[in-house]
Amino acid sequence: MTTRTTDVIVLGDGALGLALADTLATQAPDLSVTVFAGRIFPAASRAAGAMIAPWSETTARGRERLGHQVHVQWATRARKRWVDALEDARFNDVPVISGRGSFVVRNTVSHQLEDLNFHAIQSELNQNQVAYETVDASDVPGLAPSPLARPHGVLHIPDELTLDTTALHGWSLERLGRFPNVTVVPRAARPLVREDQLIGVETSDGEVTTAAHVVIAAGVASRQILPPSIRNLIPPLLPGAGGAIVLEGRRARGVRSCIRTPNRAFACGLHVLPTGQDHLYVGATNNVLSEPWVRLSMSDVEFLARCARTQINTQLAASGIAEVRAANRPIPFDLLPIVGMTPIEGLWLMTGTYRDGLTMAPELADAIVVEILHGTPALPPAWTPARSPSITTPRSETVEDTVMHHLAVLAEHELDPGVAGLHGQMAEFFRRDTEDAYDAWGGHAVPPEVLAFISPATELGREILSYLDGWADR
Repeated sequence: MTTRTTDVIVLGDGALGLALADTLATQAPDLSVTVFAGRIFPAASRAAGAMIAPWSETTARGRERLGHQVHVQWATRARKRWVDALEDARFNDVPVISGRGSFVVRNTVSHQLEDLNFHAIQSELNQNQVAYETVDASDVPGLAPSPLARPHGVLHIPDELTLDTTALHGWSLERLGRFPNVTVVPRAARPLVREDQLIGVETSDGEVTTAAHVVIAAGVASRQILPPSIRNLIPPLLPGAGGAIVLEGRRARGVRSCIRTPNRAFACGLHVLPTGQDHLYVGATNNVLSEPWVRLSMSDVEFLARCARTQINTQLAASGIAEVRAANRPIPFDLLPIVGMTPIEGLWLMTGTYRDGLTMAPELADAIVVEILHGTPALPPAWTPARSPSITTPRSETVEDTVMHHLAVLAEHELDPGVAGLHGQMAEFFRRDTEDAYDAWGGHAVPPEVLAFISPATELGREILSYLDGWADR
């Protein structure tokens, strides 16, 4: 068995892990940092459209959540840091910043959920005094949808931006390579803990690297590589399986900035944005599953292609598909980030950021470095990894919210039960199904994402019950 020693270990080479390694290398040049870049599942940030969008990601439900304004403040500060860091950044002659500004489009292929979220975005912009304007759809470069998907409201948010994730990853690794105190190891590793004392990490072939601090930034896999002794103290992570396609020929279509809808059913909306030298990114699906996936299904590819050509630009039908991407967003059970030190001294978690990991990366990295170097609290207490369940939404509200999301799924797939006079019957069907699902959780409060997609009989369902029952017995 080979043993090495370093000061800080980072597990994961997604946006969070690389931002943390960069911040450590910059602020603590006397410390040695080792990044284990091997992954159990593909990094969500590598497959993402990389919208740095503190405001257009807002949802009506999210605005009601405890700590929402804290989250927005962190994302807003992080956006400024991305702009400062990447203004002239390039990798292989591709600019890392691929577009500036977001056009948020509300159209007729939607449900009342989209209207609620559109107005929530506008309220968020007004509350935070963010510059935006209401524009005519005909003035949006590249927006030429089918008449059946005509827009009836567009917001332009000039201070949001998009990043090319391939260029960002390459630029980040290239930059880390200039620091003599950083080593990147292209292998996966797990924390090594003995009698609740952190030793370091161990690879699958038994190689050990010791360290005073280990930060797990492995996305949806982060919780499952934790020591069993503390796993049930930390909210389970749901895999939000996201898929996207990359199309050729964006210049011919005229798209220069992000064109997107508000977030839709179960938290993801349609977005098309420039990426690479002459490509368009089209995303994204969000399938909450009981276990992670590693590839996109044919039905998801068809869904994304149809949405893009009907709702964004009909000429996209002639575009070639250059790439298909799939990854898993880390969705925390209570929908709050899981960031900070665990009950094991020196073992940290940096995950549970759902759709905002890339946006929040520089700000989260800075806060963790402050805590590691100085022991000064810099993270919101609500994000601490070991925490009790915090879902307090009444059952009736959760059920109705879940029903609304189910009906929104039908609308997104252009299935209108109202045409056959079945809207009420479908709503009642989903309501009965959701009530039965709630009963199966034995009186525990669970969010809509769990009610709709996770059975307590699955392995993930049993993990959730173990977490809920464990805290109930404390």
